[in-house]
Amino acid sequence: MSQISVIIPLYNKEKYIKRALDSVFAQTYQDFEVIVIDDGSTDEGAQIVRSYNDKRLRLIEQANAGPGAARNRGINESRAEYIAFLDADDEWLPDFLVTYQKALVNHPDCDLVMGPHFEGEEHKDKSIIWSDLGFKEGAWRLPHNISYKELHTYLTVFHTCTILVKSEVVKKYGGFYSKNNCTHGEDRFLQVQLLLNHKIYRIMKPLMWYHSETNGVSAIPKQLVPLLSDPMQIRANCPDAYRNLLEQYLANTALNYAHKCSNSNDYQTAAYLVEQFPIMKQWLNKYIRLKIKLMFPNLNLLNKRQRLRYL
Repeated sequence: MSQISVIIPLYNKEKYIKRALDSVFAQTYQDFEVIVIDDGSTDEGAQIVRSYNDKRLRLIEQANAGPGAARNRGINESRAEYIAFLDADDEWLPDFLVTYQKALVNHPDCDLVMGPHFEGEEHKDKSIIWSDLGFKEGAWRLPHNISYKELHTYLTVFHTCTILVKSEVVKKYGGFYSKNNCTHGEDRFLQVQLLLNHKIYRIMKPLMWYHSETNGVSAIPKQLVPLLSDPMQIRANCPDAYRNLLEQYLANTALNYAHKCSNSNDYQTAAYLVEQFPIMKQWLNKYIRLKIKLMFPNLNLLNKRQRLRYL
């Protein structure tokens, strides 16, 4: 049985899947299995996967259900002690697995390893940001006395494709959010729970290349992110010491998201967030501005038109 399962969700990434797979098979650590889940692709990506002649590689095909469901299928099929995730349009550097595997073996009190990455065509080194935040190599646990802003920062640098996690840990939370074909925020739903509950080993060397240039322009998702639409599991798994921190983070996230929704004329979602996260009132000025938008939507539309006149 392999020690590491590498899980790759695949959806219409035929241009990039070979690059991702080649980066896995080029690893200096070779005791792994690769599980590619073709999530209802309409291109030839699955054919490219089939062209590899390596018994460690398995291709699983399913109807489109979203990235969370695809990763979860891979988790359920996994037979290894540790699990790593790689998106079909990204790649690892050759020492990714050996470095992360050694860290978990040498620090059994840690349940996952995480590190920075390179990003985009410019190959931006995100370890610089980690250093600026005061991160250091070694075992680490989320402090109790931090602010919701600091929690947001820690989550912002948490990248799914730069972790190696114990299989039993990721299965404990049911993996990623997968309801309603969720396509946005499914990873943050799991990341919050991992960060609140587990000791982490942090590596300071970037060993993954996140090709952000392949993802297009981000837009406000049509679905409400699961962190806000379905937070019950996160709350249930939150240790008491972090409960106030979590509620502060959720409410502030909801307030910011509600403003984005109202700016896009989605007043129904904005009003829902106001109702579900009432402690957002503590950010009084921002809350009042939101309430004005909801009470006078025509005024909000008029302000937009006036701004456009000066562009």
